[in-house]
Amino acid sequence: MENVRAVSTLCRTNKIPLYIDACRFAENAYFIKQRESGYLDKVPLAIAQELFSYADGCTMSAKKDGMVNMGELGVTRVTSYDNDIDRLMKIGKFRPMSEQFA
Repeated sequence: MENVRAVSTLCRTNKIPLYIDACRFAENAYFIKQRESGYLDKVPLAIAQELFSYADGCTMSAKKDGMVNMGELGVTRVTSYDNDIDRLMKIGKFRPMSEQFA
């Protein structure tokens, strides 16, 4: 978590959005619980919530853990489509929900 906090601070200082790969967030929360000082008594849910609090959003490939045979998810705190979201959409990371079910 210390690394995530440091990266988040660096990104915010430089006005760079931080997106977390959320595919294996539960496993990462468990590793933080086991390996980082001060987290042994916290439940993985609280650790995951703290982890995501440092980010502007996340992406997830639903295919990685066998949830589905294809698909991804992009979540953002950004309330308006700015240049960063436009760039992510152009490389295929984010698509509006209306396009995914067309």
